[in-house]
Amino acid sequence: MNENMVKNNESGVVQPNQEGQQEKMFTQEQVNEIVRKRLERQKEDSQDLETRTKELEAREAEFTKKEKKFSCKEYLRDKGYPDDLLDIIDTSDVDTFKTKADHACSVLMNSEQLVAPLASTESHFSNTSAFPTDTSHTP
Repeated sequence: MNENMVKNNESGVVQPNQEGQQEKMFTQEQVNEIVRKRLERQKEDSQDLETRTKELEAREAEFTKKEKKFSCKEYLRDKGYPDDLLDIIDTSDVDTFKTKADHACSVLMNSEQLVAPLASTESHFSNTSAFPTDTSHTP
């Protein structure tokens, strides 16, 4: 070891420079360890940022979905259409929803072809049995 070098308490070697100040010298192993720790912190920070970004994107998508559904619901109420159309028609595109809602309501309200189903004329066998109750046999 050089006479001018003195062992430092922080596991580095201290060497005086030309101006009398001391510079800290590191071994290659120490430099590798410092770089490895810094890269680990950088990787963790990057992963945290990626996780937070995904969470924000998911929140934004959910908010956008709710906002579109609210716009569709508001449209139905303004037009006097039934709210049940929200469950039937896709609300992911507000303009398409409006077109479909208008069409559906015009068909339902203006159609004279829609007729309630007729009551069944077939008798139900609730009071009668397919087998005779009288089991006596007369020849």
